[in-house]
Amino acid sequence: MAEFLSAGAVLDQMHQTIERAQEHIFLVNPVLKINPGHIVPLGRAHDRGVHLSFLYGCSKVRIPDPMTRNVLNHFELFCYEKLNIRCCFNEEQLVIISHNPFQVLQSRSGVAGLLLHAQKDQTHYEEVVIQVLSEAKQGRKIELREIL
Repeated sequence: MAEFLSAGAVLDQMHQTIERAQEHIFLVNPVLKINPGHIVPLGRAHDRGVHLSFLYGCSKVRIPDPMTRNVLNHFELFCYEKLNIRCCFNEEQLVIISHNPFQVLQSRSGVAGLLLHAQKDQTHYEEVVIQVLSEAKQGRKIELREIL
């Protein structure tokens, strides 16, 4: 069954999603931005041969800082104009982020996300993955040099 996550748990589960990935990591964020705490684990995932993809909102591009730029070099990038979801998934689990976890931590409010497991929550997991992949396919593939 899906698990509601606090802000701290969202960050932890995103980290675990990256660390446990064997084949693929897909990040989805309306803004082309990576949490600084995830840069090193993403680099390690790339070194393990994990395929990295990032779907972001085309109109919300920020020039990434040098560390983020280095890790983005390893990503297959897609942009989609109408993107509203924030999530991270691998072949085992998916974390849906409902709010900025850092803002939730500061405000000490409740739920910041939802964790779905590929096996236990198969239907919902697959629905979200299919939707994300559909948006990536409808969007356009981007080369990092196009946005720098």
